[in-house]
Amino acid sequence: MLKKRVEISTFELMILIVGCAAVILGFNLINRVYITDYVMGWPMVISIFTWLILLVLFILLSINVDSTKQTLKEITEIKNIMNKLGIKKK
Repeated sequence: MLKKRVEISTFELMILIVGCAAVILGFNLINRVYITDYVMGWPMVISIFTWLILLVLFILLSINVDSTKQTLKEITEIKNIMNKLGIKKK
């Protein structure tokens, strides 16, 4: 069975590009600092956890955008079903 092709919006494309850039640049910067200092101090731990929180926020943002699109599709389907059944808003 063939599935319908899903179009990617410009906002989703921006999230993807910025998220990939944050992953690559954040890892490289943290790695360079660790290589030059060889010490795992509190500033290093804070920067790693901040970077991980940023990645989690990008993931949550993409999930939110996807669920919003799905909710809008479901709302239009419900409206179409209500119109076909003849139920009107009061």
